[in-house]
Amino acid sequence: MNDFSNATFIACLSFGYTCSRFWGKLKPNKELGTIFWALQPFFFGTAGASILFSQISARDVGSSLGVLIIGMTLRLVTVFLCTYGGKFTIKEKILMTLSWGTKGTITAAYGTVIAINLK
Repeated sequence: MNDFSNATFIACLSFGYTCSRFWGKLKPNKELGTIFWALQPFFFGTAGASILFSQISARDVGSSLGVLIIGMTLRLVTVFLCTYGGKFTIKEKILMTLSWGTKGTITAAYGTVIAINLK
């Protein structure tokens, strides 16, 4: 029998691209926003359910936090520098820095889970 254990992750990753290719410029933004808002808890829940706390050592937690802190710091600095020289006020730059800081986090988590399960 086929094993479709990663189907959830692949569906989440391909949803946006598939919609974009299917609808093109006629994309129903409001309806898609409503669908995504309703499904968002399932996306986060699926990522959280894939974590096996019994297999995580204390050393891994410390290393992971270090990587997260370094990565987020670099991302925040990069976004702030990308807005440098533009016609943005300091408040707008800070808003962009903070709002763009977490983009792609869940997608990266799904990609990692898929890569681990493929091995």
